[in-house]
Amino acid sequence: TNPFYAEVSLGIETHARQLGYNVMLCNSQQDTKTTEELFGFLTSHQVDGIILVGSNFIGTNEEENQYIKDVSAQVPIMLLNASFDYPNVYSTLCDDYTSMFEAAGSMLDAGIEDILYLYNSNSYSGAKKLGGFRAAMEAHSVPDYEKRILFYDGDPQQMDDVANYLERLSKKKLSFHGVIASEDPLAIGAMKYARRQGLRVPEDLSVIGYNNSMLTTCCTPELTSVDNRLETQTHQLVQTLLGVLQGEEMPKKSIFSGKLIKRGTTLF
Repeated sequence: TNPFYAEVSLGIETHARQLGYNVMLCNSQQDTKTTEELFGFLTSHQVDGIILVGSNFIGTNEEENQYIKDVSAQVPIMLLNASFDYPNVYSTLCDDYTSMFEAAGSMLDAGIEDILYLYNSNSYSGAKKLGGFRAAMEAHSVPDYEKRILFYDGDPQQMDDVANYLERLSKKKLSFHGVIASEDPLAIGAMKYARRQGLRVPEDLSVIGYNNSMLTTCCTPELTSVDNRLETQTHQLVQTLLGVLQGEEMPKKSIFSGKLIKRGTTLF
């Protein structure tokens, strides 16, 4: 249901099919036990490699990552949008830290300092984005910015619920003239909030999303968003996997720079 995963799945399948490989798609729903069961299912079907999409697969301690270590002894493990240093594990990702730092810097340079940062994941990627935002605020010496860093504990695809959440915040007198979201659905929820409040976007409220998904052009005005180069990432990931299967020496980690795609939700 998340546009990010839909676009990645399409990209991986397209590139793999061009190289003569078929793709089996499994949904772990970000549950470790389910993931371990799926690993058993895939290895029993003698797959050539396993691709893990998203950084939620990587845990914070060694025990949580043991299942990846165990299976990597049998087949190569490819990580998209995550990083894990271990033999036969390969990572392809966007530099989320720098990309978010630059996106926040663009809004700050435009004179907007009371920026609300909205995120919904503490994954590897989520932590990098949050770190980049904090670094930008520190670099611009913005006071009290931490009170406007908010974790949305809900489904970002329910954009009306995101708008409801922001309405509750505004009633608590938390003011902001900019919103930067860790993914596009959260940003569109902020746009829905602005419409309800009679705020003009971008004149009264500037909004930046992340992932440059198909949603960015499905709203009015169209959403400014960070392009995390998904097409490039999926192509590189499949090429890396193919090289590994052919016995070639391939890069353990491929990192790509994101780019802010400016549209109608920002004036800068």
